[in-house]
Amino acid sequence: MKYYKNKQNQIYAYDENVSDEFIDAKIKELGLKKLTQKETLELNREPSLEELKLNKLASLNEWATKMTDKSAINLKGFGVIDGGYKYLLNVRAMKNNFEALPQKVFRMYDNSFKEVSLADLEKIEKSIELGGIMLHSLKWQYETAISRAGSKEELEAISFNEVIEIGG
Repeated sequence: MKYYKNKQNQIYAYDENVSDEFIDAKIKELGLKKLTQKETLELNREPSLEELKLNKLASLNEWATKMTDKSAINLKGFGVIDGGYKYLLNVRAMKNNFEALPQKVFRMYDNSFKEVSLADLEKIEKSIELGGIMLHSLKWQYETAISRAGSKEELEAISFNEVIEIGG
């Protein structure tokens, strides 16, 4: 591969079989400079285990933020519901004002509706609370697994759950 960069340090890579005329035209058109040997080596080097761990931790933090906002909680015997703070506030409001609700239905994770009783709303509320607790516990377990990983393969084997399971 032949590597070049523009003034914003964006990298352009061309196969060896690309004609010099084409590359010369791109150099003029885009204002490219050939990478130094040091830059090329740095570009092609494998990231260290520490760098891979930092990347995995960044992915974990993105996952945790996403799951805190909206997560799927599989409430056994009821179905998959939304988890997250705004969903907790919603179910509490429904529970506290149950008699005033014009419709006694709850929106599920898949956006379908299900009829609910006051007892169902109490289970849902507790499940969302437990889901939040479990989410933090899972995050801590993942952080421990990432810190203990001894190889790239061990890091790649760590995957983050998309659904939190809660017993009925």
